Amino acid sequence: MRAWFRLIVFIVAMVLVGCGKKGKIYVLHADIDGKDAVLNYPNITNNYGSEKELNIYCDSLDGLKRINRVVIGFNFKSLPEDIEIDSLFLQLYFNDVSGLYKIKGKGHTGNTGLIVENIVEQWEEDVITWAKYPRVEDNKLYYETDKDIHRDYRINLTELLVDEAGNLKHTHGVLLRLQEEENGNYIHFNSREHHNNNNLPKLKVYAKK
Repeated sequence: MRAWFRLIVFIVAMVLVGCGKKGKIYVLHADIDGKDAVLNYPNITNNYGSEKELNIYCDSLDGLKRINRVVIGFNFKSLPEDIEIDSLFLQLYFNDVSGLYKIKGKGHTGNTGLIVENIVEQWEEDVITWAKYPRVEDNKLYYETDKDIHRDYRINLTELLVDEAGNLKHTHGVLLRLQEEENGNYIHFNSREHHNNNNLPKLKVYAKK
């Protein structure tokens, strides 16, 4: 009996120790602490910083090849200066009411893998365009998904944005584009201006302590 009691006490103690080691989670909401915009080709001088949809796609529409890429940034100044980061996750939510569903089927279609790149220069949501393409670092993150056409994306940005010491690298957000910019590949997310306030882009920051 005493052996069982000691075992239970030991297990409870280990659980408590483990809980004590867990760090704080910070959530940066794009509608409060962030910005996003669409970059479009061939409309390279148009600004799309107030779009309600973040559609990442490639297709031929009206006889022209069109490509959409997306930039997203967060205000990291709201994090503690001495934070030691364990991991970073970008949460993007599927847009179930995209205007593009008038010309295509509902949901993500085609090859929905993404390339994610670290933006290393300042950009403004209401100014950025394809012609004013932001500078990105050479390292790229390749994100693969399953075939769920209504899927939300939870992208682990740790390797891209956090160094080995747990410090945030120099960053002004991320750029997202299709791995294969070929006709028929579409991904549909809500932007920070979307009417569904519960499903807007956010960044979850997990601190080590």
